[in-house]
Amino acid sequence: MTEVDLTPVIDLAIALGVAGVSTAAGWLIKRAGELVGVRVEDTLARRVQEAAAWGARRAIANARGNGEDIARIDVRNRATAEAVNYVLDHVPDSARRLGLSEAGVRELVEARLST
Repeated sequence: MTEVDLTPVIDLAIALGVAGVSTAAGWLIKRAGELVGVRVEDTLARRVQEAAAWGARRAIANARGNGEDIARIDVRNRATAEAVNYVLDHVPDSARRLGLSEAGVRELVEARLST
């Protein structure tokens, strides 16, 4: 009777299995990181959008409360500045992590004021 030593084959199979599992684990970790990153970015964007909306509503309410016409350019500019300051005061980290400058926040606010 002939004996066949399968140790080298088993060692190779184990090595290949470990390599495969390591590769799959690396891919899964990378993919999970991407998903979490997307979720974090979505959350930050939502916070900035909400702050822009609140700031715009607050600025409009203040202008109307003072009897001012929001359609006037000077009133709209003041309301825009007030809303931009609101965003930068309330969610500065979110705006910074999204790479939004004051000009970028101003664009968001102006979009909110026009609706």
